[in-house]
Amino acid sequence: REIAREHGDRIHVKAGAGGILALELVVGALQLLHGPKDPRVRARGVLAALSALAASGHVRAEEAAELAEAYRFMRLLLNRLRMGQARGLSDPERLSTRAKVIPVLARRMGLADGDALVRALHEHRRAVREALDRWLPAP
Repeated sequence: REIAREHGDRIHVKAGAGGILALELVVGALQLLHGPKDPRVRARGVLAALSALAASGHVRAEEAAELAEAYRFMRLLLNRLRMGQARGLSDPERLSTRAKVIPVLARRMGLADGDALVRALHEHRRAVREALDRWLPAP
């Protein structure tokens, strides 16, 4: 929370709850957990690691696919936000769900409208938070 400073409609795509860093943490932890006994899970990159974890049976294929989709979506969104920094966005990793740029971002990501973008972002972040809670529960 401290790093992301999320509140209200402000979302930090990278460091926020269910963001890219949370997903990378889950994948890295699963590799550390299973890697000593199963070298097949030692892969570089989030997508390759998710594929290896699913292929070796440590993560359900459906969950790996859902997390891979979330990762691709958030990486694409983050890239679009960074490109928009030159157009006046002050922080390329933060997004207001009510910003005027949302419909433009949605079109650039191949989505119908801003509402579809916000719904998709919330759904992907929810999936990552659920994976984090399942694989790395709070002590």
